[in-house]
Amino acid sequence: MTDLSRDAILAVQDLNMKKIAVPQWGGDVYIKQLSGAEQDRYEQDSFMSKDRNIINLRARLICLAVCDKDGNKLFKPGDMDSVSKKSSGVLNILFEEILALNKITEDDLEDIAKN
Repeated sequence: MTDLSRDAILAVQDLNMKKIAVPQWGGDVYIKQLSGAEQDRYEQDSFMSKDRNIINLRARLICLAVCDKDGNKLFKPGDMDSVSKKSSGVLNILFEEILALNKITEDDLEDIAKN
């Protein structure tokens, strides 16, 4: 195995994507792995604030991770309320897929909320 340099590590595109069929919406979307900064911000906004803001928990994550085939986010931060009004069944499917792609377990979410 090769010893990596700083430049080699920073040059690697390591945010994987996955295509998800959403027949309820009439097509497919892509989801992407979050960057470390995006995941930290999501956890901070959702679980670590004084209020523990779990309102729009799913929509918040979906807005961060749903993208086009080139990795560009489909939703803007201002879209969260509109996304949250979509079917809870679809939101749950996407939420679970995003958690799995990012290797975040339900136990991880519970631990974050407790701490």
